Amino acid sequence: TRDVSRVLVPRAPDAGVARYIDIVLLYGDKQTLASWKLGMEAVDAAAKKAHGRAFTALSKDQQIGLVEQMARNESAPENEMQRLFAALKPLTIEAFYLSAAGRKSLGYEGNTAVASFPGCTHPEHHT
Repeated sequence: TRDVSRVLVPRAPDAGVARYIDIVLLYGDKQTLASWKLGMEAVDAAAKKAHGRAFTALSKDQQIGLVEQMARNESAPENEMQRLFAALKPLTIEAFYLSAAGRKSLGYEGNTAVASFPGCTHPEHHT
């Protein structure tokens, strides 16, 4: 049977998150790019150490296990993998909610023209 939740809830690929991150990194400064490169190399090294294969060649469960390791010290990263996660997570969230799929998931109906803007209508806010 098909997983209906995947149809109803947009995911990062539906929102073009990878493309967004690629563009951000394309125009990123050298220090940011170097940091991401170190993080990606650390992820692959950890994958090879634990499973004998690069991260992209791992099973979904093995990838999830490594991502869980990356997320362990999100607020105070201690290694390159954790630093990568600390940079990747907010950028992923930003990319998702800036996309049409992300805005739609929130029920956002903005970006429309209005004929007038009446301002605040609460009498207690008027002095």
